[in-house]
Amino acid sequence: MVVEAKSRFEPRDVPAIAAQLDSMRRLGEPLLIAPFISERSQSLLRERRISFMDGRGNLSIEFDRPAVLLRLQSDAKPTEPSKKPRRSLVGPITGRVVRFLCDFRPPLGVREIARKTNVSAGAVSRILDFLDREKYITRNKAGTVESVEWPALLRRWAEDLAKKREQQLFFLPRGTAELVSRLAKTGLTYSVSGSWASSLYVLVAPPSEAFVYVRDIPAAAKVLGLKTSERVTNVRLVEAYDRVAFERTTNRSGIVTAAPTQILADLFTLPLRSTDEATEFEAWMKKNENVWRQS
Repeated sequence: MVVEAKSRFEPRDVPAIAAQLDSMRRLGEPLLIAPFISERSQSLLRERRISFMDGRGNLSIEFDRPAVLLRLQSDAKPTEPSKKPRRSLVGPITGRVVRFLCDFRPPLGVREIARKTNVSAGAVSRILDFLDREKYITRNKAGTVESVEWPALLRRWAEDLAKKREQQLFFLPRGTAELVSRLAKTGLTYSVSGSWASSLYVLVAPPSEAFVYVRDIPAAAKVLGLKTSERVTNVRLVEAYDRVAFERTTNRSGIVTAAPTQILADLFTLPLRSTDEATEFEAWMKKNENVWRQS
């Protein structure tokens, strides 16, 4: 066994550590030890078949000789012991920047991102620093974003987006067909996301619910004539976390759909069939990046 011990370890350290340990496999199976290894780091290490353990009780051992597979996930609060507060991807400004990074092809500079998202350059820099540490993006020496791991970034952002989601459920007897008609007549500002939107690209199964971003839920419900229901629901009105929820939309079959990146992020955290739909929709996005991602 070849053991590499680190006093501090971040996702962006994975490529260098993997290369170093891979070069020594002839001497024994590699094992990384650190006081704390984040979930993002764990995922990246497992992809490269690098075994690890940390001081929080997280453990992943995968050896070929002898054949061993052992994984333990700690229940300890996943906060890194550091003097710097751990940042999240919560908030409208962060969401705006994340969407821009995923919607547009690199290279992307700080000033360009700031100008086109109307977010201060300082805030953009801090967000990029976090994403760089977590290895969702790579930057050159000048700080320009050269690549974005958009599927992983959207999945991570979706977790924080769901925590702050303001929503209300309703029921329409004729479902989405009736909702399309009402949306067209009202002139309401909206965008459809989730299962309904993804089914207009890739149909996994007929959508059972309409996920609709609106500016104000009570006002939209009144205009659309929606009634709340305690038992059966098929319409989910969601208050837009930011104006970007209505940006880079497309009209498909007379329905204003959210940007594919927004649709995928919402699929990651919706109940019922969203997991299967997210897998299929992500596959479509990877095959058709030239269709939805802008230069």
